[in-house]
Amino acid sequence: MPYTPSQQLDTFLVEEIFQVLNEKQSKWFQYHFLNGLTYSQIAGLEDTTIAAVKNWAREAKKVLKPFLTSYWTDDEEL
Repeated sequence: MPYTPSQQLDTFLVEEIFQVLNEKQSKWFQYHFLNGLTYSQIAGLEDTTIAAVKNWAREAKKVLKPFLTSYWTDDEEL
């Protein structure tokens, strides 16, 4: 089941996310989180394998975890 945020993501945060992700990771983020597509659907659109899409996701999560941790930690200090 794809993640469905209870609120719309902050536009500034989304722009920052796209700046830290590479092209394939950005495609995964756009398709999966912002458009709600499954890995299978993304693979079909990008003419690649589901395994490749899973790899994009795995690598993106490695980048996003410290980025988002920093983002939320900084926000809590306000």
